[in-house]
Formats: sequence, C-alpha cells, structure tokens
Amino acid sequence: MNEFKVITVKDEWCKELTDYRSDWYHSWDYHEMAFKNNEGKPILFVLANDSNESIALPLLLRDITGSEHKDMTSVYGYPGFLLSSDDAINLFEQFLEHLLVWSNNNSVVSIFSRLNSLLVDANALKGCFPNGETVVVDLSNDEDEQKRRYRKNYRNLLRRLEKDGFKADWSNSQESIDDFKSIYLATMKGLDAGDYYFFDDAYYDDLLNSTGFEVRIYNVWLNEIKVCSGMFVFCDDIVQYHLSGTLQEYKDLAPTRMLIDQARKDATELGFKYLHLGGGLGGGRDSLFNFKYGFSKESIEFFVFKMITNMDAYKELSNLTEVDAVPESGYFPLYRKVNE
Repeated sequence: MNEFKVITVKDEWCKELTDYRSDWYHSWDYHEMAFKNNEGKPILFVLANDSNESIALPLLLRDITGSEHKDMTSVYGYPGFLLSSDDAINLFEQFLEHLLVWSNNNSVVSIFSRLNSLLVDANALKGCFPNGETVVVDLSNDEDEQKRRYRKNYRNLLRRLEKDGFKADWSNSQESIDDFKSIYLATMKGLDAGDYYFFDDAYYDDLLNSTGFEVRIYNVWLNEIKVCSGMFVFCDDIVQYHLSGTLQEYKDLAPTRMLIDQARKDATELGFKYLHLGGGLGGGRDSLFNFKYGFSKESIEFFVFKMITNMDAYKELSNLTEVDAVPESGYFPLYRKVNE
C-alpha cells in the first residue's frame, strides 16, 4: 500500500532526503532560509510504496493576498522532483493525484516548481514543460577533455591571466566573507539588479553555517588585490555556481573565468560529477548564457512543473472567463502577474 507523507519539520525532512540523490535546493536549510524571507512555509511531499521506492517534491505554501486561497511554488533555483530509484518514476501520476487531493483539502489553487534536469528527466512527465537551457560541465571527463570543451578564447584568456600573475584560491575566513559581500554588492549595484539579488548578513550566515551542504568562497587575486569573488555550493555529486562579483576596474580582464576554472578543478579532484553553471535570464540564450556556455559544449533542457488544482478559483483570481488547460508558456500562475 502506498503512503503519502507531508513533512514540515527539519528532522523528518533531513532523514527523508537520505533516500535520494539530491541538490542543495532540496535541503531543509535552504527552504528555511526562504521561510525566513517570507517566501512561504516549507513542505516536503512524499509518496512511497511497499518496495521502498519513493518520489518527493519540496514546495513553499503561500498566501494569496486578498483571497482565502493559497498556492505553492518552489524555492529559487533548481529543486523539483526527487526519485529514490529510476523505477520510482512509475509513482509519478499517483503522486500527482495525492497532491491534488491535498491541495483541494487545503485551499491550494495552483502549483509551480522549477525542476532539476540533472536529477530527473522531465521530458515525458505530465505537467512538465521546457523553459530554456542551462549549462553543465561534465566532471567525469578527464582534465584535458574538460579543457578542450572550453571555448578557445577562454583557454587563451586563462593562460594570459596566469602569465600576468593572477591566481585563484578559496577561503571561508571572515575576511574572505566580508570581501565577497563588498565585491558582490558593488557588482549588483553596477548592474542595477532587482531587489531579490541583494541579501542581508543573515542570508550569508545561514548559507555558510548549513550542515546540509558546503559553501565555498572562491577568489581571484592580482598580487594583494582581490579582484573577483564568488560562491559555489557543493552538495551530493553536484556543484552549483551561485553568486559572484568583480571589481569594476578589472571587469575587462574577465577574471570570473579563472574563478570558475578553479572551482571546476577542485570539484573534479573531490569526485563531484557535475558543475552546473545555470542559464541565461528567463532560460534564454542571452549574453549570460553565452558566457557560461564558453566553459562547456553541453547544455541541458530546463523544465518547469505547472498544475492548476482549482480551476474555478484560478479563473476568478486571474480575471479569466475560460482556461482550457495549464499554459505551456507564459507567466504562471497568471493571477500573480495580474495582481502585482
């Protein structure tokens, strides 16, 4: 008999995750950070069968302003479905049925989640739609092959940076943390970034003190000057490129490439399987995607999951008279855009 579990406490959440290959975006610590930022209440939904196979999905339960209804969304990044084994995919449709019943019993109108293509192939799954590409470096290749997959001008640039005396390392010392905050803040201000990309000290403390994953601050130096700094998150067999910044006067020299190169080398030596660099804004092939793609000749399709669990309420909230099906593209849930 299948068992549907709704997990909302840390100990149970962390114990459950030991049954899966996962990423840091699935961790309790990251969801607790989202909760502290008023993004929603963390819930881990699980369906398990008698053969010890299970499927899980972490979500954030949110209020909808001006309504008695709620909805659920994923944390920022690449969370999504987890499978205890390849065969657990056979539980997918039953899992959605249980999720629908729970949603109806708890006034949930819709569910949205970004997915992690390194963990689950969502191509044929109900309610999962392509939403762009992300760049991944396959660390199972040897060093020479990894470097061959770099864009030629990246290899030339790295040689020039080394020749000119630039060096990369990592350190989580208090000085390194403070320098990262300063460089990252100045970079985001220079880019006129949105409010989401500005974090308080508590955010960094929670990241660096997490027991669910390891965060490393990488730095690029020219003599005694720290010209570039970035955060990488190590979890299970995946390393995620999270945040970085570069001093304005050194941007033209592109030291971020050395930053990523050093993290790649370290991750390979530590036995990690993938370095995931992410994609462009909105999943598009923009200049950000092109920068990341220069480190690899491999991109993977990025999927999102969408589910309307109360069609009548969804139409009312979205000021629509008809909705035939879950939209494959466009803003979802629509009422979040309509009511902004």
